[in-house]
Amino acid sequence: MKNPEITLGDGKPENLTDLYHGDNCSIFAINDAVEDSTTGAELEKRLNALRLFSKFSLERETNEYVRLVTIDCFGKKHYFRAEK
Repeated sequence: MKNPEITLGDGKPENLTDLYHGDNCSIFAINDAVEDSTTGAELEKRLNALRLFSKFSLERETNEYVRLVTIDCFGKKHYFRAEK
């Protein structure tokens, strides 16, 4: 997979660095998880193994992309999307 991005539920883009704090993770680890995954279930498993603020669950998988979702402590949805 490739081109990871994260957005709020209303479609506003967020930075991948918003997923972690300090040295708990890195953009390289997130990109590696995306590039090493071939299915939505694999991507979910690899991202949830990282030290991120939230845990993701698979919401949608098509031939073109995978979309994961998480809900923060304020009840807002965040979507993680990667192209196949």
